[in-house]
Amino acid sequence: MQMVAILCAMLAVTGVSREPETGKRWSWEGRHAQFLETIAANGEKPYDIVFLGDSLTELMTSEPRGNREVFEEFYGGLNTLNLGIRGDRIENLVWRLEHGELDGYRARLFRILIGTNNVPKRWTAEEICAGVRQIAEMVAAKHPEAKIEIVSILPRDDRKCPRDGMERIRNANRLLAGICDGEKVVLVDASAKFLDERGLIKMELYTDGLHLSLEGYRTLFAEGRKPN
Repeated sequence: MQMVAILCAMLAVTGVSREPETGKRWSWEGRHAQFLETIAANGEKPYDIVFLGDSLTELMTSEPRGNREVFEEFYGGLNTLNLGIRGDRIENLVWRLEHGELDGYRARLFRILIGTNNVPKRWTAEEICAGVRQIAEMVAAKHPEAKIEIVSILPRDDRKCPRDGMERIRNANRLLAGICDGEKVVLVDASAKFLDERGLIKMELYTDGLHLSLEGYRTLFAEGRKPN
């Protein structure tokens, strides 16, 4: 709890990054506004799964890369909500959840995949874990009946990771396991699936050592569960 308090104080001081998305159509604030419109348009129908995260989440349903087809293989027929924005860090997602992205709907399952973009910003494993815990607590407070899955931070190519970055990712994942009770909050540890016998990432599962290929998404989607 002390680390959560420290993180909350840090977020209050530093604020949230407002850098625009790299695409031409939507700014970061525009994406957030679009999410609120999507939620309002959904009406009373509960979401089966809500995905929270960064580019790894946003690109799950990307049409040009073919990811949407793979997504449909696993989640077709379910009412899903993708709340991923590329480049987002933990503090971005916290801000978005504080500003309406948890409101106005019901959901059966939340799946959280966030934190990899905090690694280059020199966040410690403890700070990353505290931030993810804060997000899970925010979800639980607004959606007490929903299940929550925390997806482990996926391995990255060393060239896309600062020195000791992979060590911090491993330590963060170890700490994340400790905040899951195995019932209400479950850790989905997919990390091992993305590493070979030498402990290096399987490049066929990535497009660039960070973002996932179609087979990478199949590997990720095969982990976890669907709502009962």
